[in-house]
Amino acid sequence: MSDGPRPLFSLVGFPVSVDPSWLFVAALITWSLATGVFPAALPQASTAALWALGGLATLGFFASVLLHEVAHSVVAKRYGVGIRGIRLWLFGGVAEMDREPPSARAEFFIAVAGPVMSVALGAALWGVETMLLDIGPQGLITVVGYLGTINLVLAGFNLLPAFPLDGGRVARAALWAWRDDLVWATRVTGQIGGWFGAGFIALGVLDAIGGDVMGGVWIGVLGLFLRSAARQQVEAVVARSVLADVAVAEVMRRPVKTLTPDLTVQQAIDEYVVKLHHKLYPVVDAERRLLGTVHLRELATVPATARAATRIDDIYAALEPHQVVAPDDDVSVAWAKMNQSRVGRLVVVDPERRPVGMLALKDLLEVLALRQGKTP
Repeated sequence: MSDGPRPLFSLVGFPVSVDPSWLFVAALITWSLATGVFPAALPQASTAALWALGGLATLGFFASVLLHEVAHSVVAKRYGVGIRGIRLWLFGGVAEMDREPPSARAEFFIAVAGPVMSVALGAALWGVETMLLDIGPQGLITVVGYLGTINLVLAGFNLLPAFPLDGGRVARAALWAWRDDLVWATRVTGQIGGWFGAGFIALGVLDAIGGDVMGGVWIGVLGLFLRSAARQQVEAVVARSVLADVAVAEVMRRPVKTLTPDLTVQQAIDEYVVKLHHKLYPVVDAERRLLGTVHLRELATVPATARAATRIDDIYAALEPHQVVAPDDDVSVAWAKMNQSRVGRLVVVDPERRPVGMLALKDLLEVLALRQGKTP
């Protein structure tokens, strides 16, 4: 079973998925609310009621995170930036854009949309809390007040000038507008994001030493994430800039070896895998149009006793549009698609969707290193 994001539903046209790590965070938040925060505010409440309110508040928190990301997505779409989907995960949520904003102005408005939504939600929920004070159940009032506060905290945290947080993107927009240089602006704000990450790590260590081990670990992990995310974002922007004028056709590997659905797994192993040692094979129909791919690991997982009876048609995986690329696309497009689909190989197809080559991440890294004057 895959450990990747699980699709949930679509909200205003944006696919929403959840990462398994979200379940850990949801359980942790529910536990902390039910055993620490809400008992102090609701001393007469039963244990069952506290856990129910903790679960309700957790769902409300992630709904708030989701609306924060929807705001980013709506504005991004307004500026022509595609959104592959919204993903809930360990550190909240992320709107997965398919490319960088087209201008500093677009970057600014996309970045501030999320915090503006969070502030609006926080203010609205505080207003609801005030209206409920004399008429509503105390448990509901407590949950609504908590969600109002947490939305304002969410806005404040995201406005820290630590790229790739929203505040860091606002800073990048300002630097981009000033120098008209996206790569330079990304390098500067990425470095600032790295500094913030180091600061969070140090704060986490101090908290753990002071006795708050759980809080210290959480803050430290957040710092590690910030440093890693900042570095990855900088590398991605630099790579897209360096590779923008290289065509996929110049880098792809050919000829491409394909499989047909009627082949058995045993035939594929004997006639292709043993001789070619490739890890990924396109699967095509009778007219050589791409149907999908089969990876070496899928072939290997079929029991040896079943390989003669199992056909490629039974195990190949269909491909999404972001898992194929055209020969005349820039290599930067391929780089972005590999990041989108989280794969190390793309199938290169002609206008009739016939495979004409394969493109591996290793090939892109070699081109990138050569363009930057480094040893591949």
